[in-house]
Amino acid sequence: MNIFKNRPLAFSLLVFLSTQFILSELSPVIKAVMLAVSSVGFVISILLRKRFDLITGAFGALIFAVIFGYAAFNIFNTAYPCDNTVRNAEYEIYDISYRSDDIAYFKAKVKSLDKRKTDFKVSFTYYGDSYAIEEGDVISSELKFVEFEEKDPSFDERRYYASIGIFNSAVVESDFRFEIKENVKHPFNGFLEAVREKAGSVLKKYTSKESLPLLLSLSTGDKSTLDASLKRDFSRLGISHMLAISGMHLSILINCIFVFTELMKAPKRKAALISVIVTVFYILLTGASASVLRAGIMLVIMNSSLFLRRQGDSLTSLTLAVFLIILFSPSSVYDIGLILSFTSTLGIIIILPSLMKLTEKASERIGRVLCWMLSGICVTLGALTFSLVPMIVYFEEFSLAAVLTNLLFGHLVTAILTLIPILICISWFELFALGTGFVLDILARAVIELSRYISGFEGLTISCAYPFVFYGLILYLIGVAIAFVLKKRGALIICYCSWFAFICICLIVYNAGFGEDARFIYSSYKNNDAVIMRHKDDCVYFDFGNISKSGARAAFSLVNSEALASETDAWVIGAYSDNCLASVRDYINEKYIASVYLPTPGSKEEKIIAEEILYYADKAQTDIVFFEYGKSFSVCGASVYISKPLSESRNNVYSAYIDFNSRSCAYYSRGYFEYSDDGFDANTVFLGSNGVSKDLYVSPRIECDTLIIESANKVISDQIKADKRIELSDKRSFVNYN
Repeated sequence: MNIFKNRPLAFSLLVFLSTQFILSELSPVIKAVMLAVSSVGFVISILLRKRFDLITGAFGALIFAVIFGYAAFNIFNTAYPCDNTVRNAEYEIYDISYRSDDIAYFKAKVKSLDKRKTDFKVSFTYYGDSYAIEEGDVISSELKFVEFEEKDPSFDERRYYASIGIFNSAVVESDFRFEIKENVKHPFNGFLEAVREKAGSVLKKYTSKESLPLLLSLSTGDKSTLDASLKRDFSRLGISHMLAISGMHLSILINCIFVFTELMKAPKRKAALISVIVTVFYILLTGASASVLRAGIMLVIMNSSLFLRRQGDSLTSLTLAVFLIILFSPSSVYDIGLILSFTSTLGIIIILPSLMKLTEKASERIGRVLCWMLSGICVTLGALTFSLVPMIVYFEEFSLAAVLTNLLFGHLVTAILTLIPILICISWFELFALGTGFVLDILARAVIELSRYISGFEGLTISCAYPFVFYGLILYLIGVAIAFVLKKRGALIICYCSWFAFICICLIVYNAGFGEDARFIYSSYKNNDAVIMRHKDDCVYFDFGNISKSGARAAFSLVNSEALASETDAWVIGAYSDNCLASVRDYINEKYIASVYLPTPGSKEEKIIAEEILYYADKAQTDIVFFEYGKSFSVCGASVYISKPLSESRNNVYSAYIDFNSRSCAYYSRGYFEYSDDGFDANTVFLGSNGVSKDLYVSPRIECDTLIIESANKVISDQIKADKRIELSDKRSFVNYN
């Protein structure tokens, strides 16, 4: 049996892998039903003895998938109860996730704890010098297991850690016993770290500081210095996969090696051996993520067929590679990176050959340049054919510009990834290194500036949380299924007519606003709650403080009422602190007012937070951001004046008046309200955040369509409502809730 090209084996593995990915989201009852049905189908297929290799293999793979799923997660999912019990443990630090002066996050492997072996995430509250902890340190301390934090609504921390086999989160508090016993770091890990540092130092020497974070992310997978706004831009353009080390990066590197060996006229078997060695080293160097492992194992299998003089097959290699990953790391079924890598590669293998035949026939008529562009579009369409489903289900949004942006940025990133190893290899030759670094820096800056410019266009992404989008997705999948059943020339037309119909439905939903109700997001971090409510592409309300989820949902029902259903300008009045910044930094990236609640003036966090917020606001042309009282300045054409603090006890709470190019706005916080002498004109005004004082003064010159007053004191609300100075016509509405 040729294991390198065995379509029945590939089909069975495909059934196993698909079942494994689906099982991770299903309940135990559904798993039991799947096991029973597949067992019956397996027996029937044996009795009928028809298409034994495919049908019986498929049912056998289904049975194995369900049983393996049960067995693997009963073994690996060793979660400790979060009962605040202080335990004595000895563990080894094998990865540093994050650390600062106040807190540090590490990944640890238990060496001694109740005679159980498990990996876990451990957080160190500031106990001394957290920077003294290094990878490989064996630590003996007291700790207690806690729930995973949900500080960022856009990041599923529990799923992320589950994807790397971590089902526990522990904390070492400042008063717990703590001792670093020894360091058991393997020398080879030190060698890999030295290589990464050498690559980083070369890039730092020959490129600018603006492009360095992007180059480090593309070459070594180090995203610690990567700007959050760049990640947001890449996400809006549908190219965020380029920032993470994936199969694309490895494939480009291996292709460069094959081109080099061909120029040197080396035999194919030697070229294959070199590529295998480079593949293994690159996997270890970049941290062995699941998507890189998939590409690496697949390349090793394909190149091994050359040594054994067997014919290789991409589909068999792909399914076998992902099967081996899940077999040795069952928790990888939670890894969205592996799922997207698998589905996109599967789409390229199955769909791309038919598309390339069309381009070959059209190449003589349309010219080489257009044919080259069409080939790039075909690759992107092939990758999106199957990856579209997990992308929409997991991220709940879809980039309408993904096809074109992947074509544009794909070639730029390919050029960058080709030049990076060349620069590192010729870094000893100063003159050549300077020239290569200059070109590399220009390409990296072009990627950054282009992503920043294109992501500024409206309508690039569409939320898929609406029924019409899922109807379009179902229509698209039906079209793909029909195309595979027909197996004729017209099948491809049917497949991509359904793709076109899906895109049209997305555009209709976006432009017509079908199902565009407000969306509710609630998160809590260190007793600081954030409530974000969105209507269409606008954030219509944001608040921060000690907010219960039930109270937030009551506010959500208000925002989702008819009072805010009309077309309005974007606005939000609220406050947040540095503790909450991680939860909301991506939600101020629209065109609305953002008020800022900063740490105490003069503190070391103030400048960092203020500059970061100002950068986000300026990039998105947010109407207001302010961080220093007593001064006036301009942000995106809006004149901003920061008044004195409200009180001596709260000298970090500010109020401000903002004069826009075409409209005015006033900012209110904690019982203080300012307005201009020229009056106030806006569609909607929010008054109140955390308590409305009795001496609240509302200008009679305020003109607005909707006046919303938030207060926990009904008497005060009634007093404001009865104030004769507030004059609203019949066309305007007054909304009040307690």
